Amino acid sequence: MAFYGKLDPAPVASERIPQLSSDQKTNVALFTRALEWDWLYNRDDEDLKRFIYPAIKQVVQFYCDFVVKKEDGKYWVYNSANNEGGWNINASMDMGYIRSTFRDFMEMAQRLNVDADLVAKCQEVLANLSPIPTSTNNPTTVSQLAALGFSHNKEIFVGGVESANPIQVKYYDLPWAAYISNNNQPVVMEGSVHPSELINIGSDPALLQIAKDTFDYGDYLNPHFNGGTLNGFSKSYTVAARIGVDADLLTDRFHKTLNMIYNSKKFYDSGASYENSGALESVNSMLLQNELNDISGGTFEMRLFPAWSKNVDAKFVTLRAKNAFRVSSELKNGKVLSAEIISDVGKSVTLVSPWANGIVVKDKNGITVPATRGTTRHTNELAYTFNTVVNGVYTITEAPAN
Repeated sequence: MAFYGKLDPAPVASERIPQLSSDQKTNVALFTRALEWDWLYNRDDEDLKRFIYPAIKQVVQFYCDFVVKKEDGKYWVYNSANNEGGWNINASMDMGYIRSTFRDFMEMAQRLNVDADLVAKCQEVLANLSPIPTSTNNPTTVSQLAALGFSHNKEIFVGGVESANPIQVKYYDLPWAAYISNNNQPVVMEGSVHPSELINIGSDPALLQIAKDTFDYGDYLNPHFNGGTLNGFSKSYTVAARIGVDADLLTDRFHKTLNMIYNSKKFYDSGASYENSGALESVNSMLLQNELNDISGGTFEMRLFPAWSKNVDAKFVTLRAKNAFRVSSELKNGKVLSAEIISDVGKSVTLVSPWANGIVVKDKNGITVPATRGTTRHTNELAYTFNTVVNGVYTITEAPAN
């Protein structure tokens, strides 16, 4: 049985206090992502009711109160920030975390059959929430970036509709560093890709392209001070895996960075060594992903070795996947040999086939389980959906050639 404690209630300030070094409202959503993941990966109703739901409900109540509805009918977020020492209007983290937290909260509330009024409010906010800021989707942003000398021929995610951060500007020696910097860690992608988990390999192609272009602009696999190492180490490689960066490049850079920093005194003395444990999720995401195929929800699409180089043999055993699955599989000589899925609560599986011939699914008694052939929502990959039972064990192998 897990124990999560309780959020400490505190009054919400009515205005930003200039002398504070930071005003990161985003932290309230970031710190509770782990509770959402507990529910998504384990689907334990008792933990949901006792610990997870009460905490997430407080986050939702805070944001429902904190957003501001403007004359155009859109909700905006003021007096918040992505980074220490700055402020943003419609901070990219806020705009992303609101979407993912509200989405997951509504599913939790419906599971428990509670708080219908708050669910309705979430739906109304989401329907009218301003978009996650990009370099082109708001005229104010376009104008301010141009005035700062920023020029880029592709749409990319930025820190906010308006952004200010003298620390970032000075440190990176870029006038527009409060919006985005190609020397920084992928902070501007935390609200869109990870930890928010809105965009992934199976997402809408237009959103995925913005994410890829942002990642390319930021050069986040470059093992510079903040990007591929130190604070960025726990972020860059997970983001790369989730958006489908070339697997050979990702694997190569990951290994090189590990070799470079492993014995580095600077690595351990920097204060980031604890943060770098987050790179474990990078490896997990390279081996297995089971992510929603739409920013507002949709279907979980499971992918085996989605960001792992086919030139490197690999095997994982009972790795947890969302919807309470434990998955095992092996890649050898560039080919997936088989997979096993243990279903803890009996959810259905949509598996992207690792084989062109399709799949065969059998239960623990060797009986063939019907699997419906289809394609993924956005990427047109061959996929199969099949039902499971609680504690069911399923073996997946390649279908015989026709």
